[in-house]
Amino acid sequence: MAMLYEVEEEIRDIIVEGRTDKRFFDWFTSEEKTDGLVRSYAVSDRVYITDAELMSKGLLTGERSRVLYLSEFLAAERVNSRSVNLVIDSDLHSIGLDACPNYDHLLRTDFSSIEVYALSEQTVNKLLRIGLGAPEEVTAAHLIESIQPPLVALFIVRACLRESKTGAPIPGKAAEKIYAGRGNIAAAVEEIFRLALDKVPKTQREAITKESLMREFRSLEQMTAGDARNFINGHDISELIVQYMKHRCKSVFNGESRRSFQAPPVMEVLMMGHVDRASLKDYPLFATLCRWLANEESPAED
Repeated sequence: MAMLYEVEEEIRDIIVEGRTDKRFFDWFTSEEKTDGLVRSYAVSDRVYITDAELMSKGLLTGERSRVLYLSEFLAAERVNSRSVNLVIDSDLHSIGLDACPNYDHLLRTDFSSIEVYALSEQTVNKLLRIGLGAPEEVTAAHLIESIQPPLVALFIVRACLRESKTGAPIPGKAAEKIYAGRGNIAAAVEEIFRLALDKVPKTQREAITKESLMREFRSLEQMTAGDARNFINGHDISELIVQYMKHRCKSVFNGESRRSFQAPPVMEVLMMGHVDRASLKDYPLFATLCRWLANEESPAED
């Protein structure tokens, strides 16, 4: 791979975590001025990296870690960032739990994930008016204001469960539970922790209890001041939008053509399809990519 980039100077690869991200960057670059042969790839479609290799480097298993592993390899091989840029979700970086090494060819999202770029009034308004046909009294501002606290809570819940090292999965319908309990989020979070630990044999929990998880939740909650978009799991957004619409205006799902939008993965595709391409260029990640695509000098990300 390193030799390919050295020999084929016109190659301009963007390597991302998954295929959904790949399609998003395909769309973004398709209308951009480029210098070279630009292609986007999901990391597992470009290189084969085993879980064992990830663990040997102390990395978690998953596509984000595969991009990080590849970035370390490219840095060691001194591959020029002119040929390839890698993009990862910031994930838990905002609360100090996910590292983002400082390599010229490694970029990260401005917020916690790619999907969070859709959480703007402009995009959500288009989703409501065009995608869902919601009445005017259902506004983008109110939707975003309503779902942000549950989104941040779910972000912290996921962090607590991951860091507990128990293997406890986030329970099904967690988004529904936390949205329904948004008047008392702490109680909803405690119930989610109880359900999560119920899936783990007591012998594997060690000293982890719902009380210890709640203490960790409150500690991490103190670190979520500022822009809420830094503390959101991207795939939770569509789940919470569905919950909001079911409570606020369930009739939008009554039509045959819109019934499938109740499925969060379908809602996510619809939501991402309404992101405004021109607005993306206002964010450092996409401004950097635009300069790189045009073969202009681009600074390394922080």
